[in-house]
Amino acid sequence: MKEKMCDVLELVLKNLEFKSKLAEITRDQILVLRGNPEKAKETLIRFNTEANLNNCTRCDSRHFNSLFLACIYNELDIIVETQSYAKKAIRDFYLVGCEWNQILARWTYGMTYLLMGRQMPARKELEITIEMLETMAKRFRHNHNYEKRNTCKDFILKIREVMPLPSKGNHKSPPKNEPYINNNEIGNSGEENYYLVFPWIPIYEEVQAGANGTIWLDFPAPKHTEMSVFSIDEIPYHIHSLKQVAKKIILQQNKSYAWARVKGHSMNNIKHISIENGDYILFYKAPTAQEQDIVVASYSYLGDGVESQYMVKRYKQNKLYSETTLQSNENKYDPIDVAHCQILGIVIAVAKPIQRNL
Repeated sequence: MKEKMCDVLELVLKNLEFKSKLAEITRDQILVLRGNPEKAKETLIRFNTEANLNNCTRCDSRHFNSLFLACIYNELDIIVETQSYAKKAIRDFYLVGCEWNQILARWTYGMTYLLMGRQMPARKELEITIEMLETMAKRFRHNHNYEKRNTCKDFILKIREVMPLPSKGNHKSPPKNEPYINNNEIGNSGEENYYLVFPWIPIYEEVQAGANGTIWLDFPAPKHTEMSVFSIDEIPYHIHSLKQVAKKIILQQNKSYAWARVKGHSMNNIKHISIENGDYILFYKAPTAQEQDIVVASYSYLGDGVESQYMVKRYKQNKLYSETTLQSNENKYDPIDVAHCQILGIVIAVAKPIQRNL
């Protein structure tokens, strides 16, 4: 893996976009460090000395230094510093608006996780890199820059060569009529993929879907989502629309959206895509629902001093229904009259963890 990391860094360095001749000269000096840790030590000392003597805040080459330092520390086998400076490089290139170099820095950052043996965050960062490269490839094609477009495609192939598998061990085949996420196809659907970030969507820690329809919502957690593949606490999820014909889920700015984590199995038998324990549902806030909508609702007819709890159910004929494979005499999922409830929102999508034991 160390040799692959060195190959990637060499490729990254050779494909950086420069506006400064000084930065280009420094890049050439970094390239010759491969296999020469003693020379890398000397270069590191020089970098640190120049940083102490020269506060070059307007220098065009300054925002390359983090990536150059990541390369030096990699040669010295100090992976923690390699990762730290690769992450800084992503920020530095973002701040100066250099998207291409930012992508290359993120590729480097993802590879550092592989060196650490942390496959899940490595896969996450490399998937983001692929999404960004696919977007760039479309842009280059639109501008008839086919050489750059082909470079993007070549990089995507190289990333997929080292992309860690989502889990180890034997994989069971998915049961018939059960949803199945093919992790090798994520980020590989060609020209239709997009990468989106929605930091303004709150994420609730838990929404219960139990036998009696009782659930609760915590306060929104301070997290953010990334889509179409997005992550929560470094666990990757893949988004699914509740509408079979809808390949894209368009979020409208004038609606208020939220995520809620499902606990329970009362909606695990929905047609097209089930809502299972541990999934996240995406809903927009609305006081009313239409026939057959999946809704989040509050249930206030509990007695015993309980004011209200919450649930996710199917709305039809002024009742809220469970759709579960677990219906039995012991576990009854009786319909709930809407008169005892308040509709809070309409569910439009389900997010399923990529590493699901089927």
